[in-house]
Amino acid sequence: MMRASSIVRTFQGNAGAKKTLFPAQLLLVLFPAFLSASVVSKGGKVVLLMPSGSFKSFDPRCRASIGTVAGGGHKEKPFGKAGNKFHAYRSRSKANFKVKGVAMNPVNHPHGGGSHPHVGKPSTVGRNAPPGRKVGRLSPQKKKKEK
Repeated sequence: MMRASSIVRTFQGNAGAKKTLFPAQLLLVLFPAFLSASVVSKGGKVVLLMPSGSFKSFDPRCRASIGTVAGGGHKEKPFGKAGNKFHAYRSRSKANFKVKGVAMNPVNHPHGGGSHPHVGKPSTVGRNAPPGRKVGRLSPQKKKKEK
């Protein structure tokens, strides 16, 4: 038996139906910003208060999982130091940071060099430039003449 004001993680759409217990991932699609719902009232129908503020009523014979999903707020925790961010991004095969070209040496990047970080020449590059030179803003394509 569910008490009023209990937190519900997943619930069944129709009473007695097999394999219709909505998982939390599916509820994210069906109800945006869905983390957990709370039971508002019981009786002929069980009324759930969704996080969006809407009310949804269900048959009291429908099954439900009580409680919240573990680790729900792990994205709000700060990384704390650069190494933690490096390993987190590396596990997802993503770039942790990107060094600007003006901060590099001239041997490493066309914008590098100089006694202070500045590009030093126009950063727009022609379309026929070799692959190592195509950094910065690429020149736009020529407009095709209308006949």
